[in-house]
Amino acid sequence: MGGEREESDRKSQLVTEIYNISRRASSCAHWHGGIRTIRSPFIDWYLVLRVEDNADVDRIRKQYHKLALQLHPDKNKHPKAEVAFKLISESLTSPRAVVHVRNFPLSSCG
Repeated sequence: MGGEREESDRKSQLVTEIYNISRRASSCAHWHGGIRTIRSPFIDWYLVLRVEDNADVDRIRKQYHKLALQLHPDKNKHPKAEVAFKLISESLTSPRAVVHVRNFPLSSCG
């Protein structure tokens, strides 16, 4: 039973870390004619997925799949697990994600 507790603690820590990344997302101010017009969050998707900046598509896919299994709300009972799960899912579909992550088809992760 000690192993189950350690696994639960690890999953909770993972949820907390990923959730905090989204909370720390910095805002990018866009200036147009001297007026700040848009504020949009910047999220480092590599940081969310816990991969290096130069990670290839296979590494990103494997890491996404690993995190999805650990963060899925059916497998992780942490109150913020759903938020963390949605965040990693967004990392593969967000238009603000880096080019090869953004273009990576989510459907090929299953």
